[in-house]
Amino acid sequence: TNHADVRAGGGVTAHEAVTTGSLFLDAGQGAEFKSPLTVVGNADIRAGLGITVRDVISAGGLGLQAGQAIDLFANITVNGVSTGSAGVLGGAIRMIAPSGVIRLDDTFFTATQGHLSLRSAGFSAPVRSTVRFLTAVNTGTGAAADVLIRESDGLTVVDDGLALGGVYSANGRIDINLSAADALLTLSSGAIRAAGAS
Repeated sequence: TNHADVRAGGGVTAHEAVTTGSLFLDAGQGAEFKSPLTVVGNADIRAGLGITVRDVISAGGLGLQAGQAIDLFANITVNGVSTGSAGVLGGAIRMIAPSGVIRLDDTFFTATQGHLSLRSAGFSAPVRSTVRFLTAVNTGTGAAADVLIRESDGLTVVDDGLALGGVYSANGRIDINLSAADALLTLSSGAIRAAGAS
């Protein structure tokens, strides 16, 4: 189909592969994807509780917004182009879990010309990526408080319109590693700040 608009008060579990032009999903309680999700345009997925992704997602732009945790067990790819502008979904991977941790242990983010924007109360592992723009805001504590970036090329840090935007850790450390020989880290807007650093 060209567009899928799904609203489910009790939650959604997708067992079969889904391919669509664009997708808006309000899962009500929680959402779980057990098979590949392919969206030519943008996919905007929201859940009052958690979101679990167990297979690959490919989209022009992807937004995941959860009231609790976002658990990723597969790679995420966005094929669209972003200018790093605040709040724009096209060409972006946007994940918001203000009260929960984003599980990243098994995930590689690819958005070669896109924007990766993560905002949560913790990251479970380093953020592994090939992206153009980055925003990472971590308000978590304890073992999930660090912001560890492992990027294969250069990065431009942007604030994404957030007061704490850029790369921010409320209670942990920040470590950014760019693996390409001539890769550059550019701060376009926001700040790179570890607020809890002594």
